[in-house]
Amino acid sequence: MALRSRLFSKPYSALRRVGPTMMANLANQGVVVLSQIAIVPLFISSWGLDGFGTWIVLTAIPTYVGLSDFGLSISAKSDMAIRAARGDLAGARETLSSVLALAAVSLTAFGTVYVIAIFGVNWTTVLSLHTIQESSAKLILAFGLVQIIFYQAFLFSATIIRAAGRPALESSLSALGRGGEVFTAAVVAALGGSLLVAACALACSRMVFSVVIWIIVARRYPELCPAARLVNWQRIKTLVAPSAAYAMMPIAQSIAVQGTTLAVSGFAGPAAAAAFNTTRVITRLGIQLGNTVSNTFVPYYSYAIGHKSGVVQLFKEHFLIIIVTLIGYLAFISLFGKAFLGIVSKWQIPFDGVLFGVLAAAASAEVVFGAVVAIQSAANRVGLLAGAYASLALMVAGASHVLGTQIGIEGVAWLILIANVAMLTVCGFQLGNSQSVLKTN
Repeated sequence: MALRSRLFSKPYSALRRVGPTMMANLANQGVVVLSQIAIVPLFISSWGLDGFGTWIVLTAIPTYVGLSDFGLSISAKSDMAIRAARGDLAGARETLSSVLALAAVSLTAFGTVYVIAIFGVNWTTVLSLHTIQESSAKLILAFGLVQIIFYQAFLFSATIIRAAGRPALESSLSALGRGGEVFTAAVVAALGGSLLVAACALACSRMVFSVVIWIIVARRYPELCPAARLVNWQRIKTLVAPSAAYAMMPIAQSIAVQGTTLAVSGFAGPAAAAAFNTTRVITRLGIQLGNTVSNTFVPYYSYAIGHKSGVVQLFKEHFLIIIVTLIGYLAFISLFGKAFLGIVSKWQIPFDGVLFGVLAAAASAEVVFGAVVAIQSAANRVGLLAGAYASLALMVAGASHVLGTQIGIEGVAWLILIANVAMLTVCGFQLGNSQSVLKTN
């Protein structure tokens, strides 16, 4: 098979083979950083600090929920990559057909609950948003649902691209899609558009992009495209457990990241939430780099598992790069973190050394445990890690809401650090129990 010969015709050297994918992932993470940091001055100038804080709060839920597809595309990617590496294209196609059927049902149920929540809650009161009308807040959340739906469409087209042995293309397209969203929102803000118009433009950008990509993928890889007749209920049963575990990971991250931001907004207001969120975004630059490295290795772990060769070599090179990345991040954040925060916020957000340091330590722990999650993800074995992460995220978010007025913003940061250290410990135990994967040589 072409995929097998392309990936394994030479001795397995991760540093050589993952290079193009690493560069594509760097571009993707660069777009993520730009969307979180570079546009901050523009949004603050256009909408003010309170307006920017309102944007963060209202787009928090759809943005981070949109990163989750109930775990279905992630489990499908790993399963399809393993099968494709073995030469089983028919099995890979059957997997995609099956998970798409389940995704349609899941997304319909989720969308129903989401719409009920939009119109059943007074969001400006609950989130202490005093700079926007309730009707506009509801419409922004509604556009968020459009963004979620079409992002899921892109994620499933990406499963085909990965199964075809093109992980670099997959990451490049992800960067292009995110870049389009950021660009349209930035243009609207620069032209004086409101938060509502920006949300509409962002949703339309994602919709057009996802439809175009599906058309191209269907023509280029028809042998991997889904079909209703290929839905296999036994395959669905096999993938339900890992999909549920994957679904918990981004949801847990949404709770951990945005749950604490919403808590800060609740007890300190949107301006404080903007300050907390911006500081946290900067300290999470290391996580973005760590994710770039780990996400780069995931498809290659899957290919190696399918081919039954090269997993240990990948593991060694993966963690070497993670260590170097972490050292570089800590050096950068120590030297330039304060100045970076000032530049990004146009010196409107004061530097809190304790807050910054604690969040940087929490990010460092997340970089390391994220590498372990990547290894398990490639083999569809993330149940224990997902459960631990979700539990810790819920505890942190809950404690932040309940104790926020007593412990303040710095106390919330300490809760995040404690949770990440606990997660790192769990990952250490999980890695010690992963010999069946690592011994695939």
